[in-house]
Amino acid sequence: MPIVSEKIAEYTYDTYNGRFIVLEGINGCGKGTQADMLSEFLIKREYSVLQTEEPWRKGLGLVIKKTIDKDHNYKNPRYDALLFTADRIRHMDEEILPALEAGKTVICDRFYHSTLAYQTTDGLDIDWLKSLNDNIMIPDLTLIIDVPADVAVERLRKRDRIEVARFEEYDFLVALRETYLGLVDYLRDENVQVIDGSKSITKTYDSIISKVEEIL
Repeated sequence: MPIVSEKIAEYTYDTYNGRFIVLEGINGCGKGTQADMLSEFLIKREYSVLQTEEPWRKGLGLVIKKTIDKDHNYKNPRYDALLFTADRIRHMDEEILPALEAGKTVICDRFYHSTLAYQTTDGLDIDWLKSLNDNIMIPDLTLIIDVPADVAVERLRKRDRIEVARFEEYDFLVALRETYLGLVDYLRDENVQVIDGSKSITKTYDSIISKVEEIL
């Protein structure tokens, strides 16, 4: 039986006044930068905006970040999937749903698509992963920022970070990218679109804005 949030079950999608936009992609694709720019664009247009991310900082975020550390001694994709999904349920209940109900535009850096992509690439069955998230809200728009693995690795090398996530190995990123691109067909009933993120930041931003304006 899929994990169900009682609060989510009380809602119907028709009650939401806001718009829910998710940015997805492999590590190093530029999601964080584009989320900041999109948020600024919407605020200038006088939209009320909530910018958030997963793992959720107010939930299991710190626990999850430790488990994806390259040197962490317990690695189990099923454990990862359950942690991320549990974190997501609380994220929905306590932050995303109230914001949407209040008419805000929510921009989320990663959502359940990350669980489908990462843990499928890590060896789990995508249908089982989808069942865990069957009662999670479907975004109005999900944009996968697509970059080749070598571009992502080069960008990651330029970041000044102490810890390196175990999902940033080149071979994993190659496979992960293919899994992400496959989500467009797998989630064909959702509004999932691919953005070419290998272009300049400005051109990628322009492509994102053109897609976002279609749902506002």
